Amino acid sequence: EGGRDVAPRGASSKVPRASLDFARDPERAERVEGLPVGLHKPTPSIRRAVRHGVQSANRSLPGMVMFGGGSLLLWLLMALLIGWTGMPDEWLSPPTAPPADSGTQALTTGGDPGAPEVGSQAGDAAQPSTDVTGPPAADGIGLREEALKAQAEARARQMLEWLADAWPILGVALLALVAGNLWLYGGQVGYVAQVLATHQSTLAVFSASGTRAFGALLGGSLIALLLCGRIALALAVLVVLVGLVAAGAPDWLGALLVWTLLVGAVVGLVWLGVRLTFWFVGIVVDGIGPLAALRATFRATRGRWWKVCGLVALFTSLFLGFSLVIGLLDGLGRIIGGPAEAVIGLAVTLLNVAASLYLGFVMVAAYIQFYQEAQACSPDPSGGAA
Repeated sequence: EGGRDVAPRGASSKVPRASLDFARDPERAERVEGLPVGLHKPTPSIRRAVRHGVQSANRSLPGMVMFGGGSLLLWLLMALLIGWTGMPDEWLSPPTAPPADSGTQALTTGGDPGAPEVGSQAGDAAQPSTDVTGPPAADGIGLREEALKAQAEARARQMLEWLADAWPILGVALLALVAGNLWLYGGQVGYVAQVLATHQSTLAVFSASGTRAFGALLGGSLIALLLCGRIALALAVLVVLVGLVAAGAPDWLGALLVWTLLVGAVVGLVWLGVRLTFWFVGIVVDGIGPLAALRATFRATRGRWWKVCGLVALFTSLFLGFSLVIGLLDGLGRIIGGPAEAVIGLAVTLLNVAASLYLGFVMVAAYIQFYQEAQACSPDPSGGAA
């Protein structure tokens, strides 16, 4: 009808495609990007993805409020549950060390702080040969270390006793945190995808997207957990094997094996992480299961690894740079001190929350944009070419 696809009646499980699905809507591509109508499958572009990410984030204020409010409620729930367990307040502060001279004072005064020191009688009656300033100082340091060790052991025993009683509530808190974050992520992706497609969205879309994709996101999280376990087990086996080989090899060969294992593990994990970038995005946007989305993210990143890596590195750099600025501002407030420290601290906190929400929505929108462009020009899996 007019060159546009009509969605089937039963296709409500999928979030609407983004504004640059060229294969489905070439006229919109021409109107938005100024491209010829015949160019249906452009190469996915980082620049275009970021531009649409910024535009979508600028239209997503209600979604940001929903996401931020949900995150705040989750952490408040966590705090209430942990407080319910009766966690000791002193755990929130670092252990206090005994005074540096407490051990020395105890030795030189016989344990009575008010008694005069040995060998410090009035007049010339003190005998120089009884000077014990060296050994008592060393003994005082040893006593201080023993006091710190005893304090740490007492804390450890107290923590084990607390965990033995509190683990059911802590488990519920952890499950609530994971479930809440999965629901919020699904709602965020669905909301942003709707904004990309229609330039507007509603909180109802946020709620419906999070609820609809929750089961698949949970399944994907379990698969990811199993995958991480298998990778950790494989790395542990490799470490043991390399250690056995290096033990009977020359030093240079052992060092070479260790560095080869380290570099290979880092490169492999980075490669896999980039290939899985769009895994959970595909679950929400395409309304598919975790295994189908796993195949979809590998299709979308095939032949585009460096571009996807650049997209991920760009947002990672933005978040790290912003964290550095926040840290500098917070340090400036501590240096100034006084009432200005509280004002600057509050301003930094609000800035951190607002900027983190905004950058998060820009990143999600850019990922969706890039993913859908890559899907549009990827081979059809049903044709056997994938």
